[in-house]
Amino acid sequence: CDVMGIDPYPITNPGRHNMELVNIGMNAVENTGNTTVWGVPQFFNKANYVLQAKGNPELRAKYSDPTEEEMRAMCLMMAIKGAKGFVGYSYFDFFTQDAMHNADKRWPEVCRVGEMLKELAPFLLSDKDAPSITVESKQGKVFAKAFADEKGNVKVLVAGIGPDKSEAVISIPQNMNLKSRFGETKLSSPGKYVFQGNDICCDILE
Repeated sequence: CDVMGIDPYPITNPGRHNMELVNIGMNAVENTGNTTVWGVPQFFNKANYVLQAKGNPELRAKYSDPTEEEMRAMCLMMAIKGAKGFVGYSYFDFFTQDAMHNADKRWPEVCRVGEMLKELAPFLLSDKDAPSITVESKQGKVFAKAFADEKGNVKVLVAGIGPDKSEAVISIPQNMNLKSRFGETKLSSPGKYVFQGNDICCDILE
């Protein structure tokens, strides 16, 4: 086939979350040797697919909406592992009668994640070589990768798998002087950045 895709949906219940399913899925595609990958991150609440939860707030409360950071992190993790296309699942879930109470909050979050991906497109689709970086996980499992657009601008995507605390030291060429977009990463010494997050987490250095 021309394009392979994965649709891991790791978020079910409130509490400690992890996206190991995303990592497993992307590794499985990588093992096929196919380099054209689309990711289908979870943007929906699984309660929408449990018949007994419809109209039952008590049962629905046992399920969890993905947070904006979780949606963002799933996309960044997929991008780090090679995804070039993204199909957030699913639009209609935000406007079902049972979910409408939360749509005013959730839909803008999804739109912001979509805008982030549009902004990253020139980096993810570029053939320009990016600087080499290294990631040393101190706690949990953290992935990062640098991308360069055709003009030579660089962004480093970072994702923590979870659950619980993630921490890693990311080594980047010293002359880059990158800044954290979401405040999860701090410069510790020239060329050394420390990322810290909790559960499913992420950052962009730019």
